[in-house]
Amino acid sequence: MKLAQAIHTRLGKDPTEINQYLDLVAIATASDVVSLTGENRILLREGLLNIQNNPRVGLRMLAEQADIRLSDCDPRSIVFGLGPRINAAGRLGDAARAVTLMLADDELEATARARQLERLNQERRELDRKTQKEAFKQADVLLGGGPRHSVVLYDPEWHLGVIGIVASRLVDRHYRPAIMLSRSGDVAKGSARSINGINIYKALQECEDLLIEYGGHDFAAGLALKPENVEAFVDRFDQAVAGAITPETLEPMTEVDANMGLSDLDKRFWSVLKQFEPFGADNAAPVFMANNLEVVGPVTTVGKQRTHLKFSVRERASNHPSRDVIGFGMSKHLDLVLHSQNSGDSLELLFAIQENTWNGRSKLQLLAKDIRLELE
Repeated sequence: MKLAQAIHTRLGKDPTEINQYLDLVAIATASDVVSLTGENRILLREGLLNIQNNPRVGLRMLAEQADIRLSDCDPRSIVFGLGPRINAAGRLGDAARAVTLMLADDELEATARARQLERLNQERRELDRKTQKEAFKQADVLLGGGPRHSVVLYDPEWHLGVIGIVASRLVDRHYRPAIMLSRSGDVAKGSARSINGINIYKALQECEDLLIEYGGHDFAAGLALKPENVEAFVDRFDQAVAGAITPETLEPMTEVDANMGLSDLDKRFWSVLKQFEPFGADNAAPVFMANNLEVVGPVTTVGKQRTHLKFSVRERASNHPSRDVIGFGMSKHLDLVLHSQNSGDSLELLFAIQENTWNGRSKLQLLAKDIRLELE
């Protein structure tokens, strides 16, 4: 965008004409998890306003396929809805398909292009599920064979378009740096993901004599090496990670911004909190802690794979209404929440706050970050 503005200025044109493309800037910024500090945050905010108020036809048709209301579009809508569908074009074929959709000015053409991306995304998701299942099995075998500080997996049949997201899930599951490697021609190529406290780029530097090329930053990187070097790389990389790890590093921690009573969560509080949006990398949504909570109403798992947890809580001995809680990927806490409800033991909840819109109606809900029984 800055290059386009500079060219416009050099040609004597109004550089603000480039603002019509801020929607694309917003999609790229959110999808690539760019740091939301300084100007980046402003560009994302203005781009979201473009999407909400005057979306291009290609985005409208893609949003229909993703069942997203663009009037409510936020970074999460991009990261989990629009972005994966746009990326599917490049991951499984020709990225020009997504470019053509963004440039379309005819609804019929845009609809056809959007449906094509939706089909590619469904194919990507199936590859994703298959690869994840295989990777989780490999990781269990690797970690069951003795102490490991990292997870490095290789299968020449894995699709290069999905190994990055599966590497991220390995990090979530085992909370240690993870690398997924596949094969492209005569070269093994991979995606690396890391945890707080472990600079994965520096760890790769310690293995560079085994690598053809590599690049990235603290938390994510790409790499290529000869297949015959994979076995040696697995051990060398693990040694590099071991040298940087402390016992505290392998304990996932969530930083709490403030304790909060649920009775304090009202429209005025929400209106103030929204001024800090959009949230994302380096401008994370505040995390609050509430305790002395009781579970009320049904406790259910939701989603196609039943991996999400949904329930409601309220403060004990309070006349205030209950608040809905959604925990994405937190179905593992189902038994704990049911135990709290049946035994009367209070819950302690770490959460962010989000606005949930359904059938034109909006209400605040708690986005669970962690759940535990309250300590005596």
